Amino acid sequence: MPTDDIHILSSSDSRILISSNVTESSSIELTSYSIERIYYLLKTEKQQYTIIKNKISPPAGFYWSIFGFSAKPNKNTCIFERINGYTSCEKCKKTFVYDSNSGTTHMKQHPCVTDLITQTTSSSINVTLTAEQSKKIKDLIVCWICNDICPVFITEDNGLRGLVEECRRLVNNILRCRSTTSSHIQVVAESCHARIKNVLEEPYKNGSLPISPGFWCNKSKQICYLGVMAIVVDKDYIYYVLDRFCKQFQEYEKTSENI
Repeated sequence: MPTDDIHILSSSDSRILISSNVTESSSIELTSYSIERIYYLLKTEKQQYTIIKNKISPPAGFYWSIFGFSAKPNKNTCIFERINGYTSCEKCKKTFVYDSNSGTTHMKQHPCVTDLITQTTSSSINVTLTAEQSKKIKDLIVCWICNDICPVFITEDNGLRGLVEECRRLVNNILRCRSTTSSHIQVVAESCHARIKNVLEEPYKNGSLPISPGFWCNKSKQICYLGVMAIVVDKDYIYYVLDRFCKQFQEYEKTSENI
């Protein structure tokens, strides 16, 4: 007697699928998976089972460089397809349950992942920066310190972001000593002054250089600051906002006369 039912039994460790549209005389296709079984199949049946990269979503975690999805070939296309609910280590084939409730802690703490992190860190310890890289780091540190005059915004400015991005690339030999940074401030200052002079020269000569005061308060320290900005659009229609100075505002009355 024909049947037309699909039965799916699932648990954290196994999934069983019984195919539909079978008769009593036909054979029933039974496929059962668990973390132990997938681990065994990846080890012993390498032609039929493999690990494919995570391409479904952007793999944000470092562990995805080692982990992937357990997969088997499609019967019709012979293309490997993911076995839903599992992820496996490409190195040792260790398999874990992976779904919306499983989290990724077991992947992050997997020995192959921690070993790779250790190897990556140790291999970069003896890296020496080139002269160009060293100069770029010093430039970025000086810009981080000097570019944003308002200290409370230091975590939001482009200087810090640029330095962090470069640190991610170079890892070690990044932060320079106090004397190196102090001496390099003069070098960067001279370069910046020359660039600012070049930007301001044309509008100044044409009498079209707008200067705007800026006033803000640090509520946590109960300190007020007064700054001045020059706002320029150059001949190439590039918009500039240049901080010229910022200092503590000492006057009690914050009136236009005092400013």
